[in-house]
Amino acid sequence: MIRHWFLSVLLSGGVLLSAAAGQAATPVDQGGKAHSLEELLDLVKQGRASEARENQAREQRFLQARDKQKSLLVEAEAERAAEDRRSSALEAAFAVNDLRLADLQKNIDSEFGSVKELSGVLQYAAIDNRRILDRSIVSGELPNRGARLAPLAEAAAGAVRLPTIEDIEILWYETLREMTEAGKIVTFRADVMQPDGARKAWDVLRVGAFSLTSGDRFIQYAAETGTLERLARQPAMSYREAAAAFQKAAPGSIAAYPVDPTRGVLLDRLVQQPSLYERIDRGGFISYLIIGLGLFCLLLIGERLLFLTFAGYRLRGQMSSDVPLGDNALGRVLSVYEQNRNADVETLDFKINESIMLEVPLFERWINIIRVISRAAPLLGLLGTAIGMVQTFQAVSLLGTGGTKILAAGVAQAMVPTVLGLVVAIPALFAHNLIASMSRRMVQILREQSAGIVAVHAEREHK
Repeated sequence: MIRHWFLSVLLSGGVLLSAAAGQAATPVDQGGKAHSLEELLDLVKQGRASEARENQAREQRFLQARDKQKSLLVEAEAERAAEDRRSSALEAAFAVNDLRLADLQKNIDSEFGSVKELSGVLQYAAIDNRRILDRSIVSGELPNRGARLAPLAEAAAGAVRLPTIEDIEILWYETLREMTEAGKIVTFRADVMQPDGARKAWDVLRVGAFSLTSGDRFIQYAAETGTLERLARQPAMSYREAAAAFQKAAPGSIAAYPVDPTRGVLLDRLVQQPSLYERIDRGGFISYLIIGLGLFCLLLIGERLLFLTFAGYRLRGQMSSDVPLGDNALGRVLSVYEQNRNADVETLDFKINESIMLEVPLFERWINIIRVISRAAPLLGLLGTAIGMVQTFQAVSLLGTGGTKILAAGVAQAMVPTVLGLVVAIPALFAHNLIASMSRRMVQILREQSAGIVAVHAEREHK
């Protein structure tokens, strides 16, 4: 069995040797493919040689880069050391300069003395005057006056620069000019901003540093924008009429003019005051109801006063005449007497009393309605006030503690119905008493005259 295996190996070796000899005679493909073991071995050798060369080139590059990094590190460390030395030198120089600056500042302070205090006074004066000039309505005619004081007003508190003669002269001049312009009445042409944003050229009247108007329209100066603006809400008509009349007055004449000494504060509050219609409208439906009752009551009072006045004239005229007239109550009572002259005393008394009873409603008509209105009006006012107070407290509860202004405005609004109710009730109460007394007096005259007629008739019967 061993012999058989050995023979097989020899045969295989012979086959391999013959195959190798045949392949050696075959050339290698130019594409790098081996066609024999010998060609494969050559290719392996060539690849190892090429790889060795590449590795050697990499090692050379790495060594060169390492040497370069070392040189860069050395240069960086040297530069850092130089900068550290420079920083130390600069810090030392800064400390020396700081001490020197402190010494120089002391020398400046000692040299300036009271001059520095004067500089501070001038600076504060420039700041105050600049604020006054920027807010003054004179700047609407003479703009950019405050900018001239800027170099002096904006100087630093510790600045070395002292105010120059020119700065002091500008401060003196602008202060004096403001005082002078405050005593002038000037008309100038300027663009006025309208409430809708449009600009219109108007002839503006400036009364000192207090008020600006154009005709019957009041104008305010907006210091933030440096423009003249027409008030969207104008003051009462009496002020506007006075302003228009003053602008039309002849030169040298004396005329009244509304002046705001607070330079705009009073005018702002004045235009915020609600008008009579706005006050009534804030009272709501109750206010209009009270006004309606008041007007109705006024008509009734007017009718009663006219009727009773003319009735009194006619009644007194009838008293001085023996002829019965049908245009008055006493004349109609006398007519009843004339018609029943032959009747007995009791019948005549009944007839006359019946005639008087027919006349009494004419004198007492509408009196009860006037009395009811005089008593109901204040009650309606209290009702409106109660409703307004409820609404006010509801609004305050939503806003919390920050609704003080709303509370004050709501209380003022809620009191409007009460005021209206009292305005209606008080005159109605006096009118009711007056009309009732006039009516009672005339009825009393009728009763007295009728009693006299009956007495005369009874006396005649007894005779």
